[in-house]
Amino acid sequence: MEERTILVTGFGLFNTYKVNASWEAVKLLNDRKFPGYKLITVEVPVTYKYIEENIDLLWSKYKPSLVIHVGVCHRRWITLEHCANRLGYVKTDSEDCCHPTQKVCEIGEDCIRTGINIEAICASLEKHDIKIGVSKDAGRYLCEYIYYKSLNIDSSKTLFVHVPSLNEPYTAEQLSESLHKIIMEALKQVNS
Repeated sequence: MEERTILVTGFGLFNTYKVNASWEAVKLLNDRKFPGYKLITVEVPVTYKYIEENIDLLWSKYKPSLVIHVGVCHRRWITLEHCANRLGYVKTDSEDCCHPTQKVCEIGEDCIRTGINIEAICASLEKHDIKIGVSKDAGRYLCEYIYYKSLNIDSSKTLFVHVPSLNEPYTAEQLSESLHKIIMEALKQVNS
């Protein structure tokens, strides 16, 4: 039987973030168990160019059963993003570059929603006293950009999670534990 794969990405450093909580939490997932799955974690530079050149390749290489992209935000709770937009990417990346067309791709729906039931995941995590919510605005920056790229490949097994900055209020270990729970809940859906 072919080994099934989970692909999880976190972002590297950018702007004022000297430590990116998303990558700190994602890399700790390597210490956790995902029975029946191989975990692949990737640190993503905060650049349009990297995402444009590599996301399709990661999907092709690993043929993941589930893809979770993780980014940092200013909220003080974990947020599951409902959707991503194709247009409106005007902010500069960590290399001070703008996207040349301000859109993820030339062809595609203007907005793609995840096929994963994020409300069910939130309800499950709230039982563990994890402060979690849903958002319909991923920020039109690299977080939403990478999310759209993956949703456009397969929205039925793609999710984006925003985490707060470290110790505001969660440690990297607590964020990683929450991500583990989110992944396990999402796997129940993509395998049903």
